[in-house]
Amino acid sequence: MHKRARRFLYYPLLAIFFVATPLLLLYSLGYTFDWRDRSVSKTGGMFIKSRTSRISISLDDEQIKESSFFTGSALLMDIPVGTHVVRLEHDNYHPWTKTVAIKPLEVVELRNIILAPRNLLYATTSARDLPATSTPESTGNVFSLGKNRELISTGQGTTTVLLEHIHSFEAFSNEIYFISDQGFLGRIETIDNTIETLGRPGFYLAKTPARFIRSQRGDIAIIDSSGGLFLITTEKRIIPVDGAVIDARFDLRGDKLLIQKEQELLLLWITENRIQPFQIKSAKETIIKTPSQILQSSWFYQSSAHVAIRTEEGIFLTEIDGRGGRNTHELVPGTTEDFFTSPDDPNSIFFKRNKTWFRTEI
Repeated sequence: MHKRARRFLYYPLLAIFFVATPLLLLYSLGYTFDWRDRSVSKTGGMFIKSRTSRISISLDDEQIKESSFFTGSALLMDIPVGTHVVRLEHDNYHPWTKTVAIKPLEVVELRNIILAPRNLLYATTSARDLPATSTPESTGNVFSLGKNRELISTGQGTTTVLLEHIHSFEAFSNEIYFISDQGFLGRIETIDNTIETLGRPGFYLAKTPARFIRSQRGDIAIIDSSGGLFLITTEKRIIPVDGAVIDARFDLRGDKLLIQKEQELLLLWITENRIQPFQIKSAKETIIKTPSQILQSSWFYQSSAHVAIRTEEGIFLTEIDGRGGRNTHELVPGTTEDFFTSPDDPNSIFFKRNKTWFRTEI
């Protein structure tokens, strides 16, 4: 190539380099250039992950993309800063919508999205084929309360009175938690029967015994006779949580505690949530309030990011991510007699109607 030709190509390419490089750098940092008003604007992004693949994604009523066939995910970039409405749709599924606040140079992550089928299929199942709602812990000996409210251990042909004047207790694999008639909370190490008094937090004690629920992490939730909820941490700290509680359930890993009241579900974060939606440890938030009584509630164990609710009107599924509103959908309409979910079959919900058990998979 002649020297003159090289020079002819060199200077235009050099000019393109100096113009394009700043634009590429700005783009990589989350900025875009608006050619209409010749200004640089900040943008953000959105990552969407759903169990349903090939979903149609609309932003502010404009269809812009489909999620991946293989992963069910999609990454949206160059979204203007501000509030937007994202809508996910798929044939034969209820649409999913959420208001999302886009911030400059940040990506909003929307994971564990479930699109509820419009026509959910049910199949009958026998009671003997139902999975367990939880795995019972092996305690070795059998523990019981005697007629005079003494705590009795029975095993290997011997019976031993461990304590007297006990109001309530629960035996786990290697320890027993108990509440005395005087309201003291204690713990027994079953290996050597060592007794430890933890405190007297102010339990209300009546004829109804207290209930003890243990998480996979070792935290203990206690519901006293009046519905007072207390959390016993792995460090043996006693924390009053709430009142008028009907039921409480830890999620599969013990990161969160689902709290059921008469017409309200709440969530207590046992550990800090370091992924979106971020949440601090010990934060408590309302998941849903219902116009009618909540008869039962349970984790949907597939992701522990949704909870199932049974009322007189039906069985519903709602998400715990409250950013931009929660999506709640009816799964089973009408009256049912019972329902449960199980970690052994995490994609299914079991319910009882007219004395017959049914199974439905989401």
